[in-house]
Amino acid sequence: MRIDNNIKAINNILAGNASSNSPANIAINEGLKAKEKGFNQAINNTKDSINLANTAEGALNTVNDSLQSIKELAIQASNGTLNNDDKVAIQNQIEGLKSSIKDTLKNTDFNTIKVLDNGYDGNVQNSPNANQSENMKIETTTLDTIGIKDFNVLDSNFDIGKIDSAIDKITKSRTEIGAKVNSLETSIQSNQVARENTLSAKESLSDDIASQMMDLKKSQILQQFKNFAQTNKIPTNNSALNLLG
Repeated sequence: MRIDNNIKAINNILAGNASSNSPANIAINEGLKAKEKGFNQAINNTKDSINLANTAEGALNTVNDSLQSIKELAIQASNGTLNNDDKVAIQNQIEGLKSSIKDTLKNTDFNTIKVLDNGYDGNVQNSPNANQSENMKIETTTLDTIGIKDFNVLDSNFDIGKIDSAIDKITKSRTEIGAKVNSLETSIQSNQVARENTLSAKESLSDDIASQMMDLKKSQILQQFKNFAQTNKIPTNNSALNLLG
């Protein structure tokens, strides 16, 4: 019976019946819901990781500015016209900048996770698939690792090249972080496209249900008309039935 067929079709879609000939089965019902949630969470995970990376990069940018200031002071201290008191004053400024750098590296964290003076090495779950993730690593950065802990212009043979080397190390870390952020942003775009495709499939499923509901309603009206005509012995013709069917 036509009504029974419509009802069966609707139930098959809603239940995701795998035996149904309709493409609306488990993979296009509960499976689509799970995929959508998975893509949403993967996107959120990636955004959090990008925020962590940007936090580290911002701190390193501040450190770079301080290193540039130290270099200027070191160049100034190299001038032969300065006496010892002048150099002491310059070194005091450098020590202040070194202390500021140390504090920045020590206190930079994301969600209480130290990301610079302890370094960072973690996986970014940027896919709804459990076995697919991306590693993100930020090198440990301290006054020791960048080589300026003991930098002192009062030393007769102090080397400005140490500051240049420190700047290079900071620049390298920032470049690596920037490359990782770009990679993560690409994965967000990929997940967004996949999520949109999933949403489109869900909309197609809804359209399929709506179509079956419309067919069911038409079948019910046709059956009611037939029953009414038979009960009241009203003659019908194919044209009338075609209009309803």
